[in-house]
Amino acid sequence: MMVMFAHPFIWSGALVAGLCGVALLAWALFADRARGRRRCGRCWYPMDHAASLRCPECGHEAKNDRGLYRTRRRWKWAAASLLPLLLAAFLAVQPKVQQDGWGSIVPATVMILLLRVDDRQWVIDGIEYHINSEFGAYWSNPNEEQLWRWQWRMLARSILMRMEDEERIAQRESYHRWLSVCADAGGDAALRQECMDALIRELSHPNWTVRDSAAFLSVDYDNIEGSIKLAIGLLDHEDDRTRFAGITILGQISRLTGQGVPALIDALQCEDARVRMLAIWAIGATAKRHGPFPEAFDAVYALEHDENGRVRYQRIVTLADLQSDDEAWKTIDAALHHDDPHVRRGGLVAAAERQPRPPHVCLRMIECLGDPDATVRRDAALMLDFIDADVLREHAELLQSFLSHDDPDVRRTVRLVLQRIR
Repeated sequence: MMVMFAHPFIWSGALVAGLCGVALLAWALFADRARGRRRCGRCWYPMDHAASLRCPECGHEAKNDRGLYRTRRRWKWAAASLLPLLLAAFLAVQPKVQQDGWGSIVPATVMILLLRVDDRQWVIDGIEYHINSEFGAYWSNPNEEQLWRWQWRMLARSILMRMEDEERIAQRESYHRWLSVCADAGGDAALRQECMDALIRELSHPNWTVRDSAAFLSVDYDNIEGSIKLAIGLLDHEDDRTRFAGITILGQISRLTGQGVPALIDALQCEDARVRMLAIWAIGATAKRHGPFPEAFDAVYALEHDENGRVRYQRIVTLADLQSDDEAWKTIDAALHHDDPHVRRGGLVAAAERQPRPPHVCLRMIECLGDPDATVRRDAALMLDFIDADVLREHAELLQSFLSHDDPDVRRTVRLVLQRIR
């Protein structure tokens, strides 16, 4: 356990120890100067009256007269002065060590080489510090400029040496993050491919969190077609979490590049309901960024009677994204009056995402506060924040009628809305 010191005591202790060390070192090396005295350079016997350069005490003979005027050095005391100096250095780095760990004061190259023989946590933390001092924080991205390219390449090779035999799950996931950065920052095409291949091999690991971590980081935007094929392959995995990773990767590629929509359409036929739902969502998200895809509309529309409520919910939101404004509002209005509560919820979300809203849609959104389904009422209460205050004032009487509703959440929401529009 690391002993924690208060910073004022650390600096005071470091100053005192440093001054003592410097004073002792100066005394050992410079205190006993010749000051005009002739002395033997070995035993320091006085030779002021000696007729030759040979010491009458020990027999040592100086090479010249200058050799008899040397300063006496006390090397043992000089060595002893290293103790307080080391103590001063130890105390001086404690604030940094206590905040960032011992690895933060060790050069990055040394830490990378240490990883090849020692993967204890302080080494891991030290490397993460050099990559980015905030890298350990959640959602923090590494900084490619923190290391030289040759250091990134060295780090990649160190990881490739260690990762195959690594049994700790958390550490294996850290290696995944590092490799994904090394692949781009190293500037070596062959090494980059080796890093990506290593991440792809991790997709067969027995632990789902390892597979999940590797899946998201194995997307190669220089080889979109290969990454799409990789994601499609994951959709057939026996583990539902890996299938989730596959459809998420496919959606990510589609949203960023506009490619992969045919694969998303095929994923609508997957037996996994979560895959179908995310495929529908990704089609809508891609349409928002890259424009609607006519071939996707029919495939999404065909899921009207899907057995999963979340799929039916997301279907309405995406259909609105794939249509023109006039057609989208017709779809939303029909959804808000549908018998299926999941469809009504989808209509509420789709209405909240679009502007300007027709008056009859705003009225229907408010009326949903009295819906028989609790989840619809909850969503309707949340969507009131998206309706203009002027529109809400026009329907203040209707809102007041919900103050006596059986649902306490509805009553609380309506009270807040009425206070806001007064």
